[in-house]
Amino acid sequence: MVEVTYKKKKSFKAIIGVTIFIFVVLLATLITVIVISAQKGDDYKVKKTPAAKQTKKPKPKKEPDDEEETDDKDAPNKPGEQKDPNNTGAKKKKKTLKPIKGKIDNTSLVNGSLQVRVTINEVINDGTCELSLVGPREQKYSNTTQIIANSSTTSICNGFDVLINDVERDRDKQTGKWSVTVNLSTKTRQGKLTGEIIL
Repeated sequence: MVEVTYKKKKSFKAIIGVTIFIFVVLLATLITVIVISAQKGDDYKVKKTPAAKQTKKPKPKKEPDDEEETDDKDAPNKPGEQKDPNNTGAKKKKKTLKPIKGKIDNTSLVNGSLQVRVTINEVINDGTCELSLVGPREQKYSNTTQIIANSSTTSICNGFDVLINDVERDRDKQTGKWSVTVNLSTKTRQGKLTGEIIL
C-alpha cells in the first residue's frame, strides 16, 4: 500500500511539472508575440484576403526616369487576351517612354543667317536633332544635326545656322512669321520642340 501511494504522488508531481512547463512555454511565446507586434506596429497586422484572390508578385524596381505609366483601360484587348470579369473596374497600367524635353533657346538672325540653338533637359550622348522651318509663304527648310552632351545635366543640338537666302531669295518673301520645329530622337525615345521667329 505504501508503494501505491508513492507512485501516485510521483505521477501527480510529474503531471504538475509537465503542466507548469507547458504553461511557461506558452507564456514565453505569448510575450514574444506581443513584443514583436509592438515593435512592428501596424505592419504586423495580417490582412484578410479572399481565398480565391491570387498572390501578387513583387513589383520590379522602376527603370531610370525614361518611362512613365499611363492608364490603359480603354485600350482594346490583344488577340488571345481575355478580360477578367471579376476585375471590371481595375485600370491597367502600361509603361510608355517619357518624351525628351528641352527648349529652343535662341532664334535670331545674324548677318543673313538664322541661328537656332536648342538645350535638352538631360544628358544624351547619342541622338539627332531635326530642324524644320516653315516660312510665311509656306517655304520649307529642314536640316539634321547631332545631340551632344553639354554638361553633367544637359545636352544641346550641335547648332543650326540657316542662310535665309538659301531658303528664299526674294527678300520681300523672307519677312513674316517662321515656325520652328525641332524633333529630338534617340534609339528609343523622341521629343518635339516648337517655336517661331518673326523676320
